[in-house]
Amino acid sequence: AGALPQIVAAMRAHAANADVQEQACWVLGHIIADDSAQSEACEHVAVDAGVLPQIVAAICTHAGNVDVQQSACRALCNMTSGNDARASRRQWTRCPRSSRR
Repeated sequence: AGALPQIVAAMRAHAANADVQEQACWVLGHIIADDSAQSEACEHVAVDAGVLPQIVAAICTHAGNVDVQQSACRALCNMTSGNDARASRRQWTRCPRSSRR
């Protein structure tokens, strides 16, 4: 869980780099998917570190990149699976409307 702020910082610093975004989402998805007793604490760190908005930003910025989409969606899925009490504490961010059509 200690790596989450650094991963988010790397995603912010390299927002235009699809490879960084895809790999970061992949790592986040695996860290968050951990079912150990530390998982809930990890989720709190993830929310505090701004993981959700950064994953959504990767999805929006790299809408045409299948690898980013798959890794980001898997990370979101892993964050949203689990019991309702944990899910209700999460903060959600909407994708801004794209000017591209």
